[in-house]
Amino acid sequence: MPRLLRLHEPAAPLATLLGKGSREWTAGVREAAHWLAAFHRSSLRVGDPEPEWDSLKTFRLANRLVKAAAARPSERVLLLDLMHMLKERFAALPEGRPVVQTHGRFHHDHVFLSPEAVTVIDLDRSRPADPAKDVAEFVRVLRLAAHAHATKTALATDYTYLQPAQPTTVGHLLLAYAFPALRDADRARRSHASLGASVAGAGGSAGSRWALDRDRLAELLGCETLVEHAKDAALGAGAAGTRQDLYGDVIAMHSIFDRVSRDEDVAIELRCRSVEDDEAVAIMVEDQAAGGLIARG
Repeated sequence: MPRLLRLHEPAAPLATLLGKGSREWTAGVREAAHWLAAFHRSSLRVGDPEPEWDSLKTFRLANRLVKAAAARPSERVLLLDLMHMLKERFAALPEGRPVVQTHGRFHHDHVFLSPEAVTVIDLDRSRPADPAKDVAEFVRVLRLAAHAHATKTALATDYTYLQPAQPTTVGHLLLAYAFPALRDADRARRSHASLGASVAGAGGSAGSRWALDRDRLAELLGCETLVEHAKDAALGAGAAGTRQDLYGDVIAMHSIFDRVSRDEDVAIELRCRSVEDDEAVAIMVEDQAAGGLIARG
């Protein structure tokens, strides 16, 4: 049985091998592939089998094609033809395909290597499904990671008010989204940690008139820390206020991802303005539908 998780074992993420030499990277990828093959061969069965429409991300892909059609209504026939092509390919899949326990999101960020073992994390989406899904996900993300590593210093155009502003690099552009997301993630982690602080026994703003051992009470409640100042505890340092802070942090992170999506749409539109119609449609279909389809032979 392959190892799913082993605590306190020193291991290096597979992702860190990218760029350290093709031999190390290839060996790490091979080890990850061996783990996946062993996992697929195991007798483990957890969760409900995944339906084909969910595995192929059919609804997500249809939504992206609808966006492409809205941006280029004159090409709706071509986009409909693409959907019909997918339908035909789906119908042509062979019957009796194998169903095994799949990881669900198998890629290099979830694989850790050590001399003794390969450790894989994040199996929250693991369920019985076609093993081709894990293979396609692994190969797709590997290609994206290699492409990102190779093009991080490639020249790019930064835009201000939809106009070309300054020359920069792809890596520099993406860091404009990464740093705010990391700051929001740090705040979310702090807010989440604060949920374990006990306010029990604080009483009024000047404390409780009862002879309570608040440290012992926090321990009995399973809390990790204690909000020591009584008025601070009474005025919102507890779980309710912390949950509000956490929700705000999550919303802030979501706004960053939304900005990435909007900026991507703007970039697609600007690229399409400078090319012929047929090429513009190809750009939109490629960018809107990328990542939603699992290729199967």
